[in-house]
Amino acid sequence: MRSIFRCLLLLALVVPNLSGCGILEPTTGRLLTLHVGPQTVDCVGFVPQQCLLVKERPNDEWTYFYGSIGGFDFEPGYLYVLQVRRRSIRNPPADGSSFEYHLIRVVSREPAPAA
Repeated sequence: MRSIFRCLLLLALVVPNLSGCGILEPTTGRLLTLHVGPQTVDCVGFVPQQCLLVKERPNDEWTYFYGSIGGFDFEPGYLYVLQVRRRSIRNPPADGSSFEYHLIRVVSREPAPAA
């Protein structure tokens, strides 16, 4: 019985630390709903680039999204609602985000109303 307890204790101490070494891919992260605007816009992060316009709630103001969403292929002219997983990046580059985003699913994709 003691040896089983010791093994469980050892696993409890070792396994969480393996993800920090890159041995295990963490499956944690925060699920978010992102509303994505119909066009990209000029923005300046580390260098001039094109940013998506995003917001978390329909009534929020649009904000620049400087990164990318893994698995998402943006097509101009559509309003998207996406479910994404946001994960923290250990030791992010000085000029980069401390988060990475991955598409879970496209909730909706509708043509943007004519301006």
